[in-house]
Amino acid sequence: MDISKTAFKEYTRCPRIFPLEQLYLFRLNSDIRLFDDEEKTEAREILRLMFDEETGDDLLEVSNEQMEIMLPYYRDVEKWALKIASETFLLPFPYFEKTKDQTCFAFKSQNHRYYTYLDGYYEDESQAIVIEVKATTSRKFKKLGPKIRNVDRRDCLFEKQGNVFRFRQELFKAEVKKAYVKDYEKLLDRFSDVGKYVFDIAVERFFIEQSLKQQNKNLNEKKRSYYLALINNDYEYLGQTLNGKTDYPFLPDGSAIIDFVDVTDITAAYQTKIGKMWQALETNLMDKTLPEARCGVKCQLATSESCFFERTCWPDLFNQASFLDYMGRKTFTDLNGRQYDKYDLINQGYRKFTDIPREWLSDDNHLIQRSCFDNNEVYVDKDKIKAGFSLVKYPIYHLDFESFPCPLPRFKGEFPYSQSLFQFSIHIEKGPNEADEFQDHRSFLVSDSGDHREELINNLIDIIDLRNGGTVLVYNQNFEYSEIQKLAGMFPKYQEALNRICDHIFDLKDLVKTSGTLFMGLGFSEKESKKVNYYHTQLGGKYSIKKLLPLFSNRSYADLDVKNGNEAMAAYASFGKLSPEEIEEKRKQLIAYCRQDTWSMVEIINKLKQISD
Repeated sequence: MDISKTAFKEYTRCPRIFPLEQLYLFRLNSDIRLFDDEEKTEAREILRLMFDEETGDDLLEVSNEQMEIMLPYYRDVEKWALKIASETFLLPFPYFEKTKDQTCFAFKSQNHRYYTYLDGYYEDESQAIVIEVKATTSRKFKKLGPKIRNVDRRDCLFEKQGNVFRFRQELFKAEVKKAYVKDYEKLLDRFSDVGKYVFDIAVERFFIEQSLKQQNKNLNEKKRSYYLALINNDYEYLGQTLNGKTDYPFLPDGSAIIDFVDVTDITAAYQTKIGKMWQALETNLMDKTLPEARCGVKCQLATSESCFFERTCWPDLFNQASFLDYMGRKTFTDLNGRQYDKYDLINQGYRKFTDIPREWLSDDNHLIQRSCFDNNEVYVDKDKIKAGFSLVKYPIYHLDFESFPCPLPRFKGEFPYSQSLFQFSIHIEKGPNEADEFQDHRSFLVSDSGDHREELINNLIDIIDLRNGGTVLVYNQNFEYSEIQKLAGMFPKYQEALNRICDHIFDLKDLVKTSGTLFMGLGFSEKESKKVNYYHTQLGGKYSIKKLLPLFSNRSYADLDVKNGNEAMAAYASFGKLSPEEIEEKRKQLIAYCRQDTWSMVEIINKLKQISD
């Protein structure tokens, strides 16, 4: 059997994955394995950025069509990474659009062939350089290391030389090791936010070295270096073009759109561990039985890195009223003071919401959730909701944005993964219940993938008239507030008008859930301020607008052609491939989706006002 690098990573995650994959494919009568398309894995990585673990918006399931739409953006990252690599190392790193054309290393065991394709590779008589491109930013690596006291920066594990980050070996002398070891261990944790990338290229290195050994080549005959190519999150695009196309030149300080992280030493430290994984995998692949399910960090439950088979192994955890519905941390303490994390509990057979003994609950919000479940009741803190409503002034402008976080910046003043706004929806509510879904709806949506930010700003400030007061109501304000502030910084002539909008923003989520700062400011105690204002068991501990809507309305996103943020992003990204007629159809679908978001806010706030009176 041929086993790709991606399949190796999945199969070594858990011994159940390979037999479950075989059962899955047998059911589908298919011989196309689940973990062999590395390009689609990278495209899915981009889409995963929109997964919201806090609100519970489930954006993990993406269609093949969506991944195909996002692939060109990943390929652009790869093209620029290899172009910048050629300029950085002064060596040729050719780009191949098709993975199958890249340099491939493979080795064989008795029963299987293992292989990996290399994004970037250069070799001559004295050296070999491997470059693995990831469509993520270097921010996580720059943040590794302890904070420097009284200074707003860190003593980073990596030293920057131009656009190359090299590991600072001197930090790991005995007398200073303790301060840095925690972050260093993240690099060797395959499930950490940085470790997953190091593990990927470490597996690649293992495959390369096994291949060279089978060719009877001496691994020490030349210098071999391994680099992660990551997008430089600090790179501001200043609008440069070359031959009519977007250009990302080196900046005067030597930085570039792509950063390279030298992981040669770190991946070397990983090889013994990966060798043991390989040996265990060889044994597991011969075993015809399905091992017992054991839950752990490897499962990455309900996150963007979750196992493909999490719902197969733990179906009861994804039904309504599992103990994972408790808000916040899933750590509980029994009457003897012993703590249990979610993995301990799952492996001991805990599944249901009521499996957690009531006397283990000390968090006020957990107690509210349990009371609502046990007594089939809805919790409403009328006093807090009324106090919050006192800050909401009519007219209310219910506002929602849609954005496209492109890996490489497209427009002047943007950074990688800037949330380029391409759409907004506004419902204007002149007084309580004085709004019509269609007559009082205003919207803006671009007609192509060009730069329409200034047009969006003009429409926004024309519609939101705050000369006589009012409220700009949003849901989860961090996004809308920060994006309007960014626009104000990029377009100074609109700064005053945009800042006025920010000054009038109020977060509907603060009314429904809570905000400690807001309600302490309104005179409530810290304890009361931290309690939720509204809870219904069907929320399952999450407060996304899609979770709330069925409790306040008979509407559903399932009835729409565009149903969530991933689909909205992919619809916009498809504009460049569509005919004018097809674009217009997509625009109608996007307008209907965004309109539902703001009309949902109208229905929620009025229902909330009604039940709190």
